[in-house]
Amino acid sequence: MTTNPSPFPTSLPTPQAKRIEGGLLVASAFLSSAAVLVVEILAGRMLAPYVGMSVYSWTAIISTILAGLSIGHWLGGMLSTVDINRARRRLALIFAAAALSTAAILLLMRPIAGLVLSATDSAMVANLLISALVFLPPALIGGLAAPILTRAAIAIERENEGQVLGRLYSAGAAGAIAGSLAAGFWLIPYLGTASAVAVAAGTLGVLAVLWFWRAGMKLGAGALILLIAATGATGLKSWASLCDRESAYFCLRVVPIDTERVETAQVRGLVLDHLMHGMNVAERPEVLFSPYLAQIHRAARFLHERPARAFFVGGGAYTLPRLWAKGLDVTVAEIDPAVTAIARDQLWVDPSAMTILHEDARRALRDAPVGHYDLIIGDAFKDIAAPFHLVTQEFNQLVASRLGSDGIYLLNLVDRAPTLEAVRAVFATLRTVFPTVAVWREGQQDGGRVTFVLAASTQVWPDARVAQAAFDGWARVDTSAWTPAEALVLTDDFAPLERLLKLATDHVQ
Repeated sequence: MTTNPSPFPTSLPTPQAKRIEGGLLVASAFLSSAAVLVVEILAGRMLAPYVGMSVYSWTAIISTILAGLSIGHWLGGMLSTVDINRARRRLALIFAAAALSTAAILLLMRPIAGLVLSATDSAMVANLLISALVFLPPALIGGLAAPILTRAAIAIERENEGQVLGRLYSAGAAGAIAGSLAAGFWLIPYLGTASAVAVAAGTLGVLAVLWFWRAGMKLGAGALILLIAATGATGLKSWASLCDRESAYFCLRVVPIDTERVETAQVRGLVLDHLMHGMNVAERPEVLFSPYLAQIHRAARFLHERPARAFFVGGGAYTLPRLWAKGLDVTVAEIDPAVTAIARDQLWVDPSAMTILHEDARRALRDAPVGHYDLIIGDAFKDIAAPFHLVTQEFNQLVASRLGSDGIYLLNLVDRAPTLEAVRAVFATLRTVFPTVAVWREGQQDGGRVTFVLAASTQVWPDARVAQAAFDGWARVDTSAWTPAEALVLTDDFAPLERLLKLATDHVQ
């Protein structure tokens, strides 16, 4: 009776050769896992310019990456029963394909997102389809390597199988942690999305070249270097026009409104990720192109007699803070310093004219004195990515405590008619804290996206004054039929804005 021979009968003749090979296998497990997790974190930033950031996008991304890895691991298991030379060749080809599919993300994202968004207006479907078409291939191909690496490592050190398994699993997990931390804390903030993709692709490319070299396929290694470099360079050029500046929070772009070039435009708009967040006119801050800002401005003038201090939840283009800073003490909580910088550099905003806090608005309000503000403006709500923690009952209680006795809380919200589930929930939630809540809507369309402005206060306003507070094209909503008991009250524990909003994936080209 004979036993099965070792799959490595001649290739690793010495203990030192086995140690080198084992170390390379562990390093490959670490680096390949890191590259896949870099892609996962980057996926959120790359989806944002097209469908925004929400629980839908992260659900789609995580599900896609896990599905790709699961399929890859299963298929990789069928490829793992090979000798050392075949294992090296297969690892070389797998890492080469993973590197190319990762670099190709930069080329594929824009056309695939365009096709998907033209075919569906569902944010949920769009997130799932774009994620699957763009990010499933690199995750699947990357997942092929793990079983081959593990099988090869066990065969080299068969007498310590348990230790080898633990070593490889630990290396993969550690690589995933390192990739996540590197992408979120370093690659995206300091290099940007496109360069971070290039780093991930380059890491996989280095692994491919290593295993091509170990397999004696030096010509393949040289050809791969050229192919990855060409794909990456083309992708970087394709992606370069999408953002003027990229921060840890947004892809920022300034677009000309009245001319073709930003440099000569006297009217400029700020696009954050996929939506226009405001338009400013040079030397004319009183011009408010956004109808909801005009409505907020008019409501503040008619409903508060002598406001002195205002607090803004979100800065964006700083359109209204820029105007109000001429007569009020204005404080703006804008979480992203890059937004402030681009507003200063290209949108004619003078940060010295106001107090700007680069932190979350809820935290900023928590640190503010009780009863300090006359007006608090909620301007962080644009689409399904509206921050849920800024519409809850607990946040409204915080807002109420920071308003003076005649203070007003004004906020905008976009909802979809005719159901209007989101605005009804926000209204009902405000009513649990504020006895008076007025609502205006833009236009009278029965379907599609509708913009609302809500005003909440402890004061009771005469109906005539509320009617006068409606800007041209806006009308007061009769909320007498909105039974608060029938609407969902949003809390820190449960605030399903994405489900309530049901918004289309509107985006800026």
